[in-house]
Amino acid sequence: MKEEKRFNNGYRIIESHLAGEMEIVMGHNPHAPSPYVCWYCRNGTEYLMGYYGDDFTSVRSKLWERFHHDKQLEKKRRQYLLQREAGTQGLQADTLMATDRGTLMENKKVQVVHLQMVKDDEIAYGSRRMDNPREAAELMKDFLGDVDRECLVVCGTDVKMKPVYIQTVAMGSVSCCPVSIPDIFKGALLANALNLLLFHNYLSGDVTPSRDDLLMTERVRQSGELLGIHLLDHIILGDHGAFYSLREDGRWLEQQDNGIKN
Repeated sequence: MKEEKRFNNGYRIIESHLAGEMEIVMGHNPHAPSPYVCWYCRNGTEYLMGYYGDDFTSVRSKLWERFHHDKQLEKKRRQYLLQREAGTQGLQADTLMATDRGTLMENKKVQVVHLQMVKDDEIAYGSRRMDNPREAAELMKDFLGDVDRECLVVCGTDVKMKPVYIQTVAMGSVSCCPVSIPDIFKGALLANALNLLLFHNYLSGDVTPSRDDLLMTERVRQSGELLGIHLLDHIILGDHGAFYSLREDGRWLEQQDNGIKN
């Protein structure tokens, strides 16, 4: 016959639960003054504390409340000790947290942000059409004015070719203008633009595109295809109303593009 497990003056174990390193044990002895007991213990043998009573439910509830209370106190105690230890190491206490295993861990945080477009100004475009390179160049000349350095400007349009925003994405020196491809598309994504036009001014007055201009244009075109944003044109602006449209001179662009790839 299997021997019944007993503890503490003949109380028979009727229920037990594991809670991390601890075990919650319920016992019953109908001959005792308080027939029910609930303890929590470590390693199944080291009984730490418990409650006696006449009602099974109330005794168990009291112990569970005490158990959770003690766990919170222990966690706070470990937090205090670890942060005090971290202070001796030159760490910031508010950047640390104690794990359940009592080790020190950095309490890393991530920023929660939102993005929005901020309107700096307005410019009238009248009846100009952005799919007309000459009219688009005239509008951008009005926008840039007498700027004294090279700039790359992006104009986004909707499905009807109406401009929805204009943004200067890069400003360089008198002879060059480095540009980041992601910067070109940030405004387009926020404005829900379907098409893009690039505008680049040359202070020398010569509107012949450079090899770097062609490479950058192709990279923007390919990136736009992945994002579902169509690059309509790259227009280079010069002196006295001169401009060069890479889209308008399609055959020349195709020949140069083939030369780049080869």
